[in-house]
Amino acid sequence: SVSRKEMVMGLFKVSLGASKEDLLKVIDEADDDGNGFISMEEFKDILLKILAADPDAEQPWDLSSLGLPRFTVDLQEPHLVSSLDLSDNLLTDLPDSLSLLVGLKTLSLDENRLRHVPAPACMPWLVRLSLRGNTIDVVPEHLIALDTLAFLHFERNQIQVLPCNMVMMTGLQILSLDGNPMRMPLSALNEQGLDMIMAYLTIFNDSRSTGSLDLRDMDLLAVPAEAELEPLLEIFLGGNRFFDVPIALLDADHLTSLDVSNGRLHKVPPTIYE
Repeated sequence: SVSRKEMVMGLFKVSLGASKEDLLKVIDEADDDGNGFISMEEFKDILLKILAADPDAEQPWDLSSLGLPRFTVDLQEPHLVSSLDLSDNLLTDLPDSLSLLVGLKTLSLDENRLRHVPAPACMPWLVRLSLRGNTIDVVPEHLIALDTLAFLHFERNQIQVLPCNMVMMTGLQILSLDGNPMRMPLSALNEQGLDMIMAYLTIFNDSRSTGSLDLRDMDLLAVPAEAELEPLLEIFLGGNRFFDVPIALLDADHLTSLDVSNGRLHKVPPTIYE
């Protein structure tokens, strides 16, 4: 058995979708002998009464701040879970059983020990995903494939660049990237909002199909890391602040035209013509 006080604290911590008043009422009714302690049989009655209030209702599941090093889905009706909070734990990955939560719309994985975005977290029905305060440095393809995702929170990670095919995430409404060591000009564009980020990534995404990359008059000191130079035929870098021809251009094996006019080049190395 456990004390009534411990039972109240525990049920408030792991939300079962019931209000505080309803939980207190059920606990009081379940303490049959009135001794202030809850037996296992009385605990069973508590859970049944809480869940019987609305058996088809969507349920939030709060497992935050429990120090969990791992997690698994072991529920009789996992499809009823609409939001799952696993923030402030010790998680380094997620189990495949997460896919049982077919009704999940919101998943919070803030302040864990994630070095990558776990594939099981990228469920095709997810609307809100929060990954604040981890050490993730790459936005993976399985995340970009989520066409239902509207809110993506990546604050305080290790992201420096974004893949240009993030422009395919047309349903995205909020992309939060503050506190990441992003390179210029992405870090400056982040302060201007999602539309500016997507417009910037579109430049590089379009260059994949056109073979032409136009970065004129962007005040650049280096070729952005988002650029994939190897397949390009044309690159326009005029009006920027290059003092030397960017070494990254050595990767442009198919280049036939290069514009570096109106910049600050001291000289053009002869190897650029090879």
